[in-house]
Amino acid sequence: MKTTKTFYFSVLTVMFVFLLNASCQKDDNTGGNDTCNGVISVKASGALDDNICFINSSDFGYTENERVYLSASGNNQTYGFDVSVVANDGTFTGPGTYNCGQDQPGFVELVIHGNENEFYKSISGTITITEVDQNRFKGSFNVEAKGYYNQQGVTLSGTFNYTGNK
Repeated sequence: MKTTKTFYFSVLTVMFVFLLNASCQKDDNTGGNDTCNGVISVKASGALDDNICFINSSDFGYTENERVYLSASGNNQTYGFDVSVVANDGTFTGPGTYNCGQDQPGFVELVIHGNENEFYKSISGTITITEVDQNRFKGSFNVEAKGYYNQQGVTLSGTFNYTGNK
């Protein structure tokens, strides 16, 4: 009888530990547009399928009626991301929607370091800026990008929210 009780207790303990482990695992993925509290949140689909959250910016610049740019690196330095609007001809006037691609003012690039060592540059799409000044750069993007080496397509969509020195 004692052996039976010990056996059932052991089985229940193992099941309890398994259920606890399965339901309370920490999610180490810092990506996903819904969970990112960083400066840039990216959803990539196509040749690359990933949610990436950039917690801190690495570079920001703003010149009124000329350009704005924001760069960020991933926590593990695997990814880098750039979003910018550059128009020296006065076509950059602040908040609004800007086209991306060759000979367009908008530019988005996702860089992957390491074994893949690829970078995807925007070929079409838009960047929508909702706020911009010396200390803020907020908005969203939805672009089609192409890999430089692999020539494969990827859709990059997401948001950026830079406020001061994050």
